[in-house]
Amino acid sequence: MCVLGVRKGETTETCAAGAGSLLLEFGALSRLTGDPAFEEAARKAFFATWNRRSDLDLLGNTIDLRDGKWLHGVSSTGAGIDSFFE
Repeated sequence: MCVLGVRKGETTETCAAGAGSLLLEFGALSRLTGDPAFEEAARKAFFATWNRRSDLDLLGNTIDLRDGKWLHGVSSTGAGIDSFFE
């Protein structure tokens, strides 16, 4: 069953690290395939996350993909956020 675009057993919760980490991989994929769509999608995810940083320029750890709100707004340099800055 699908409710608001989310199937049973799925979640819209993800860590901030994915939005930064995927830029590297999807950029490489775009260059290898000649299709810029992969890198463009990764850039959108990166900036959608970056533009939600705090007044101190910090990012939270966990974000809801559906509404863009921080679920775990604590910032750190550990797991869940570290790859964003790579």
